[in-house]
Amino acid sequence: MGTQSDPALDAFFAATGAEIITSDEPRAYFHPVKDIIHMPPIATFFEASRYYGVLGHETVHWDFGPKRLDTQKVNCNKRAYAFNELVAEIGACFLGVQLGVQPDFDQSAAYVKSWLRALKDDKDLIFKAAAEAQKAVDHINAVVSGVSSKRSEAA
Repeated sequence: MGTQSDPALDAFFAATGAEIITSDEPRAYFHPVKDIIHMPPIATFFEASRYYGVLGHETVHWDFGPKRLDTQKVNCNKRAYAFNELVAEIGACFLGVQLGVQPDFDQSAAYVKSWLRALKDDKDLIFKAAAEAQKAVDHINAVVSGVSSKRSEAA
């Protein structure tokens, strides 16, 4: 038996409005041109928390896409790409804590450290990234709350 999904977490991510495609392709990513999130099947993850952590990361990328906050560019230089990855990982940690998903802090720390190395010239960058991550999480929560209240009014 593989890793099992969590209906409450699935409902949260569905309520964002993000189109989440699952296939056997082993990579998780946000495709800005198609405006989709791709995820491998949850059963391919050793733990559900890792799956939802990765989905949170990709959802933060999605939220900065052209139809929402529109701050991440499709074609950008290495520095901007590194900053986008840093923001997405911090945002995923914020979402994980909020949703009760145990973040893989060792993995996140290694990931953040690798991107900080690419951005070492700006000592305030971590604070800028955290502020952008919080902006995304606040926006995601606002969208989910709006969808949830509309659904409950219709019931």
